Amino acid sequence: MKVAVADDNTDMMEIICRQVMDWNPECECQGFTDGKELLGQAKKGQRYDLFLLDVEMPGTDGLTLAKKIRRWQSDACIVFLTAYRKYAFSSYDMGIRAYHYLLKDEMEKKLPTILSEIAGEKKAKEEDYYLIQNRQRYERIRIPDIQYLRKEGKNIIFVTESGEYKERKSLRETVNDIGKPEFLPFDHGYALNVKYIKKIEKNTVFLADGTELCASHVTIRKLRNQIDEYWRRRK
Repeated sequence: MKVAVADDNTDMMEIICRQVMDWNPECECQGFTDGKELLGQAKKGQRYDLFLLDVEMPGTDGLTLAKKIRRWQSDACIVFLTAYRKYAFSSYDMGIRAYHYLLKDEMEKKLPTILSEIAGEKKAKEEDYYLIQNRQRYERIRIPDIQYLRKEGKNIIFVTESGEYKERKSLRETVNDIGKPEFLPFDHGYALNVKYIKKIEKNTVFLADGTELCASHVTIRKLRNQIDEYWRRRK
């Protein structure tokens, strides 16, 4: 697994890299004390399986850096490291789709578990597909690429970064077949992948592809609660 670490404190950056290598000596870990230097590597086409980013850095902070990384590597796995609890869970930016927010004083205990989860999910992605099959077609869709599901008549539309796919099935049955906790029911006829929810403002949900969904206060409050519960389970 190829890992990039960004922390303006050289000692901390080296500690993080060492913990990654202690977890698996076969990992390739590259450390940066300047977010711009890491961003420069991303712009050149350098890809990493995982980015471990310090939230608080001078110049280009971790949150800003993550948003820019997403432009060149939309499927990047990002974990934020912070010394401040206020950043850990309450102030995350849903548009970044971070994998985890980890407190530095818990890093030695929790980082190996997070690395194992990421490595396992990376391996499983090759087989993590939803299959559409009938007499007319056979099609596989990568589940992590599904941004949301939309009901149209008797069909379900799978909206992904690469396009839309259609299957004649109920929304509830489709969500059950996908079997992933990140798919949250929303209003009538939608199920949203929490990792592609960019932001929520008042009564509107903004999705990564530019779609805007309006709903009642009750529905929005329910969605916020579902998102909070999802991230609590990921702690």
